[in-house]
Amino acid sequence: MIEERLAKVLQERFKEDDLKSCFLVGVERLPNDKLIVYIDSDNRLTIDMCRMTSRFLENQIEENGWMPEKYTIDVSSPGIDNPLKLHRQYVKNIGRSAAIKLNNGESKEGKIISVEEDSIVVSVKSGKKEVSETILMKEINETKILISFK
Repeated sequence: MIEERLAKVLQERFKEDDLKSCFLVGVERLPNDKLIVYIDSDNRLTIDMCRMTSRFLENQIEENGWMPEKYTIDVSSPGIDNPLKLHRQYVKNIGRSAAIKLNNGESKEGKIISVEEDSIVVSVKSGKKEVSETILMKEINETKILISFK
């Protein structure tokens, strides 16, 4: 499967110095041989990082014959509208506000204070004061980062 092949070669590519802070979030294969590759960075993802990743993947695909001659590939960040998928994304977003939907249907909104292997600590409003609340990762259905224009 092309998604697995791309994930494997990117894992190796992201060990190199120029893209060491990058990591793969996901790969989608759409109809008409279109590939969408979502990457992120521990620091700041740049257009150059996306461009380097795209060129690298194009070379791998063409050298190995993984796709038909006519295909398209888009490499980008997951975007703010997409929920966090990986532990590494939670770590990257420490200090930012998030909307968290739990598996039981409850919702929380607050600032991510810390991230552990199996939980996150969020500062949420309780009445007029802020309180820290630990949420287990297995209880989280979806987390989206909130944009602040302050």
